[in-house]
Amino acid sequence: MTDTMTDTTDRTKDAAPDAPGPNDALKEAFRGLGRSALQFGVSRASGSVEKLTNRLTDYAEGRQKDGDGDSGGAPGPVSEAVSGGVDAAASGDNPAVGALKGAFSGVKDKVKEKLPGGGGRKSAAKKFSNIIDSFDVGVPVRVAYNQWTQFNQWSEFMKKMEFAEAKDDEGKVQFRAKVFVLHRSWESTIIDMVPDDHIVWQSTGEKGYLNGAVTFRELAPNLTRLTLAVEYHPAGFWENLINIWRSVGSRVRLETKLYIHHVMTSTQLDPDAVQGWRAEIHDKEIVRTHDEVVEQERQEQEDQDAQDQDDQDQDDQDQDDQDDEDDQYDEDEDEDDRDQDDRDQDDRDQDGDEPQDEDESDDEYEDEDEDEDEDDDEDDDDEYEDRDDSYDEEPYDEDESDRAERDEEGRTPAVAGRNGGR
Repeated sequence: MTDTMTDTTDRTKDAAPDAPGPNDALKEAFRGLGRSALQFGVSRASGSVEKLTNRLTDYAEGRQKDGDGDSGGAPGPVSEAVSGGVDAAASGDNPAVGALKGAFSGVKDKVKEKLPGGGGRKSAAKKFSNIIDSFDVGVPVRVAYNQWTQFNQWSEFMKKMEFAEAKDDEGKVQFRAKVFVLHRSWESTIIDMVPDDHIVWQSTGEKGYLNGAVTFRELAPNLTRLTLAVEYHPAGFWENLINIWRSVGSRVRLETKLYIHHVMTSTQLDPDAVQGWRAEIHDKEIVRTHDEVVEQERQEQEDQDAQDQDDQDQDDQDQDDQDDEDDQYDEDEDEDDRDQDDRDQDDRDQDGDEPQDEDESDDEYEDEDEDEDEDDDEDDDDEYEDRDDSYDEEPYDEDESDRAERDEEGRTPAVAGRNGGR
C-alpha cells in the first residue's frame, strides 16, 4: 500500500512540468514585451552614441558643418594640435609644447565663434555696445571744452587711461588704456570738430576701438551740459567676453566723472592756464588750425571790447548832455524868477507904494474896522434915542370916525402923522 502511494506521487511530480498553468501565457507575454523594449532602447542608445561620437570627432578635427550643410569655422583642437606639433618639430622646438599651444588655440577659436561678433561666416555684421549719457558740469562751456581737448593730460586724472597723445597737424589722437587686465591701444581720427560745440570721431584698433561724439551746451553762464555717445566695437576673445558684462560702458562713465571732478576742482581755479586744442575740422580736414582760431577769437574779443567801450562812452556822453540840459533849465528858471522880482519891484517903485509888512497891514485893517463899528454904534444909539423921544409925546385920542377911517385906509392918522414927522 505504501509503495503504491509513493509511486503515484512520483508520477504526479514528473507530469507537473509538462502541464501548462493558467498564468503561464500571461507571464510569457510580459517577458517578450520586456525583451523588445530592451532591444529598442539599446538600438536608440547605440545610434545616439554613434552620432555623438561622429560629431565630437568632426568638431575636434574641424570638419563640422554649419546650418547650410557647408563646412565652416576654424580648425578643431585636434587639427590645431597636430599642426602646432608639426610646426614646432620643423622649427626645432618641442613638439609636445607646440601641440598644446595648437590645441588651446583651436579651443579659443571655437569659443570665440560662439560669442557675439566673435568671427565666423555669420558674424560679418559685428555687434557693439552703445553708451549714451549726459552730465552737467559747473563751469563755462569754454572751460569744459578746453579741458576735454587737453588729451595729453587725460592719464593724469583718469584711472585706466595710460597714455593719450594728440597729433594736431593730422587731427588724430593715439590712446592706450587698461581694459580689465588687458592693455589695449587704438587710434581715433576726428571727423568733425567745432570749438565750444562738438567733437565727432572714428577709431581703429586691432583688439577693439571706440567711435563716438561729444557735445557741449550752455545751460547757464557757469553750467554746461555734456552729452556723450560712444560705440564700443570689441575685436577679440577676451574683449567679447568682457563685453558680456558691459564693463567698457561702466568704465567710460567712470572716466567721464573723473574728468568732471578734475575740471570742477582744479581747472576752474585757473581756467586761463588751460587753452585746449581749438582747431576746426570738417570731413577729417583741418579747416582752421589752433593758432588761427585763437587769433581770430582774440581779434573778435578785442573788437567786442572796443565796441562795448564805445557804447559805454556814448552812454556817459548822453548822460552828461542830459545833466547839462537839466542844469541849464534850472538856471533859466532861476533867471526868470529874478526877472519877475525885478519887474515887481519896478512896479512898486512907479506906484510910490512902499512895501508893508503883512502884520502892519492887518493891524491897519483891524483899526479901520473898529472905527467903523464905533460910528455905527453911535448912529444906532442916536436913532434909538429919537424914537424914544417921539414915543414920550402925548398920545393922540381917537374917535369913532378916526377909527373907521383907519380901518378903511389901513393905518391911523397918528401913525401917519408920526411917520410924516419923521
